[in-house]
Amino acid sequence: MTQALVQFNPDQEQITLIRKTIAPTVTPDEFKLFIAACQHYNLDPLARQIYAISRYDFQAQGNKMSIQTSIDGYRLLAERSGKYAGQLGPFWCGEDGQWVDVWVKSTPPVAARVGILRSDFKEPIWAVAKYESYVQKKKQDGVPTSMWAKMPDVMLAKCAESLGLRRAFPAELSGLYTSEEMAQADNPIDVPAVVVEAIPDMAAILALCEEVYGPGKWASVKAKLFDPEKYGDLPDEALSETQRIRARNALLKRKADVAAKQQSAA
Repeated sequence: MTQALVQFNPDQEQITLIRKTIAPTVTPDEFKLFIAACQHYNLDPLARQIYAISRYDFQAQGNKMSIQTSIDGYRLLAERSGKYAGQLGPFWCGEDGQWVDVWVKSTPPVAARVGILRSDFKEPIWAVAKYESYVQKKKQDGVPTSMWAKMPDVMLAKCAESLGLRRAFPAELSGLYTSEEMAQADNPIDVPAVVVEAIPDMAAILALCEEVYGPGKWASVKAKLFDPEKYGDLPDEALSETQRIRARNALLKRKADVAAKQQSAA
């Protein structure tokens, strides 16, 4: 007999627990979006089926949330479709391109592949994940993190399985990514050397704001930079280094724009 599907519908106590333990760094609006996603996909964050991950976004100059699932959450969504018929593999290969069903070498595999079976498909859906594309590395020295160093074959197989499941079940999994797939988003990025400026203190920011906008304008400027509906009541002393840099850069840009207009008018 098929067991009835229990809908994820947390009470207030559970929501508070999720906020404290699963999503402590996201904004209030992001947390609402996360809970809505949990209910939409019917995945339980307390069972480690779905996560809210906060990462720094260079374009937004601040942290942004991404919603990720565990591989177990992926398998659960595929199973609920009623058309998941298991998988072939995983298989791994080295530089020689020969696929094997057990990885016994001490060095990481070059790639892993998994074939996903659907009851209404004649052929499996194959997906291949390359080690260099997915390995997560430490920011300090660029070497693989502990899990990727200890069991690269297992981690890479999870990435290949995630790719295959998303291809085989696009209606259920489109737009969702597993934590194993997204771990490499935290890898250090090779960029040209830049001059790093000192973190501005609040006294410097207030002085610059007065120079650009005049006395007593900082409160309105801060409200434009950091929407109170998103950030809440944000005291000056609570501004992070990133937020202070953002404020300083916005004020300097305004100052440059004003100077350019004055020069063109002259």
